[in-house]
Amino acid sequence: MADVLSAEGPMVRLQAALAAGSTPDPGFLEMLIERCAVEPRPRSRDQAAYARVSR
Repeated sequence: MADVLSAEGPMVRLQAALAAGSTPDPGFLEMLIERCAVEPRPRSRDQAAYARVSR
């Protein structure tokens, strides 16, 4: 999951964040927090934030 959350392609990162939000896993929490801090695209950042709080 860490690899796809930090992939070069923005759509890959967005799909990873959507998947993380759809499949709750406490192991994703740290990765999602880190991604929220550095994600340049608002939609991907919002989705990572949503996935983080849906735990």
